[in-house]
Amino acid sequence: MRFSIIVLLLLCSTGFLSAQITNVNKVKFGKISSAEIELENYPLQPDAPAVVLYDKGVLSMEVNAEQTGFQYVLERHLRIKVFKENAIQYGDFLILLEQSTRSNSREEVFGIKGMTYNLEDGEVVETKLDKEGIFMDRYNESLFRCNIAMPQVKMGSLIELKYTIKSDYTFNLPRWYFQKEIPTDYSFYEATIPEYFNYRLDMAGYASQHLTENVTNETGSGSATFSYRTSGSPSTSYTGGGSQRRTSTINFSTKKYRWVAQEVPGLVREPFAPETDDYLFHVDFELASTNFPGGGRSFSQSWEDVSTLYRDMTSVEQYLSPNREVKAWANRKTNAPATPLETVIQLYEAVQDQLKWSGYYGSLPDVRANKILSSDKANSAAINMLLLSALRAKDIPAYILLSSTRKNGYLSVTRPSISQFNQVLVFVDLPSGKQLILDASQTAVPATLLPTADLNDRGRLITSEGSQWVPLKAQAAQKTATQLQMTLDVDGQLKGELKYKVEDYAGLNLRLAAREETGIATAAETTTGLAMTAVSCENFADNYQRMLISATVDADDQVVDGGELLYVQGVLSKWKAENPLKSEERLMPVDFVTPTERVYVMRLALADGLAIEELPESINFSLPEGKGRYSLRFVDMNGGVQVVEKLTFKEAFFVREEYEALRQFIDLVLENEEATLVIRKS
Repeated sequence: MRFSIIVLLLLCSTGFLSAQITNVNKVKFGKISSAEIELENYPLQPDAPAVVLYDKGVLSMEVNAEQTGFQYVLERHLRIKVFKENAIQYGDFLILLEQSTRSNSREEVFGIKGMTYNLEDGEVVETKLDKEGIFMDRYNESLFRCNIAMPQVKMGSLIELKYTIKSDYTFNLPRWYFQKEIPTDYSFYEATIPEYFNYRLDMAGYASQHLTENVTNETGSGSATFSYRTSGSPSTSYTGGGSQRRTSTINFSTKKYRWVAQEVPGLVREPFAPETDDYLFHVDFELASTNFPGGGRSFSQSWEDVSTLYRDMTSVEQYLSPNREVKAWANRKTNAPATPLETVIQLYEAVQDQLKWSGYYGSLPDVRANKILSSDKANSAAINMLLLSALRAKDIPAYILLSSTRKNGYLSVTRPSISQFNQVLVFVDLPSGKQLILDASQTAVPATLLPTADLNDRGRLITSEGSQWVPLKAQAAQKTATQLQMTLDVDGQLKGELKYKVEDYAGLNLRLAAREETGIATAAETTTGLAMTAVSCENFADNYQRMLISATVDADDQVVDGGELLYVQGVLSKWKAENPLKSEERLMPVDFVTPTERVYVMRLALADGLAIEELPESINFSLPEGKGRYSLRFVDMNGGVQVVEKLTFKEAFFVREEYEALRQFIDLVLENEEATLVIRKS
């Protein structure tokens, strides 16, 4: 499961100058060099706010203390140098630990040692991590959080941390990142695997050229002591005991994997880049098969195997058939008569009112079905499973749609595995033929839209008949329509009335920005770039309706008085102030998340004494395959002017090969938005 992956929040990147900074052959905890403490920047990336000088992980597998099977042991040792004040957060760490509610499987962290070094008046001051800087709390029934706050972290600090993880979750070994968002001087990862485990390797990311050592087939040997009953053969699953328990030590061969990455630059998050860490250079291990004495097992699953396994899990089965309490609750929360769509919306909103989202996603509910209605918060899986149960209680076909959030990463179509998922959505088939995908965990989002965090390529629909892929791309756009009725007088004053319509994701985003209706004026001014007074808003409280904002607009600042001529901006409300795609080259794709539909219309009336001198040429152009289109028209309306601008992005996602065309397209859009009307004073 993804939960079994150690998540170090706020640690991000790699790089190397071991000959100049850290002697990797002599690294011992508590023994630092003058080069490390005196370092003022990272020479290969001088603007980096921090650098990971040393990051070493050594993974092995052993029989756990209770002798119920193998577990992995990961020892980690890292050093980070902080250069800038805005990088002190690299002294905070979070390790997520899973503990099963259905078995004895668990994860634990121990041997935590930390030290912060600061150079003060030419002397190195050491501050040891104490117990007060380590805080363990229970997030839910199956997840614990180990929070580590290093002491006295400030600009110039050198941070050192060491810890060990033991985990019974051997299906997925922890992902190791050779690359993060800050550079790393040296990254080392070694994994020693007994012959009984066969893992698939998945190495991905943009920095593979920085590997200086790549060993994947080094053989060795190991041993383990197993408990077993006299009536059976040796096994890693000991269930009996008493006087019949015996032990046996067996020897086995091992396979060692070892990688060293050096001088890996930090992967800078570019504007409109996907949120996922999938693009950081990393390696994943996923169990393909086991071969223990007495029998083995293959984990080379098909997607049908995955769907069957998931559907049959106890915590999932409890929700698939609504219990008596859920049926009664669903009846109370719906009004009759109602169409199926109205019933869906009623139950969707009732679930949002019933349960608060805890802030965590999950592929499995963290609350049992028989306790869900008495809980006050839950993860996204439990919230959406309640919605699924309630819909089924009202005889509305609803199904599980497993997915991965944008931050969690893309799903691999060719590698069937439950561990890829971290989200549960609800797929609804309405009698009209309309289909809805629902996520009730986000209270501000209407049932007709998916939260943007869920818009991540595709998900796996699971039904009793099987499973299939379903697109998880935005079915609606950022829709805005700006209508301006403006008047220009001979003194260069430009004033008028605004009608600003926003719907779908534009409406959602504006409501989120405003928070309350009283904040709509500020949010609308920020979005449009126009100075407004007398602002009013229709449908703010109804998430299912488009918002209409009316206001008086003063745009004198967009007129330049040149004496006999007035120069007036044709597009008073710009799409963007500048092109966010500044780099000439780009590694990552561009992801706008949702399509765009923008319409801008201005009708400009000229006061007596003014006449049109010159209008810009109208223009239209598009991206290859029509993925983006732009047009701008200027029309002489019997002495007045009408300006009509249309911008659409039919697609939201652009691969690296499309980057240059997209950047030039946006440059051209913004250039044309600067077009000026020339008005003569008669």
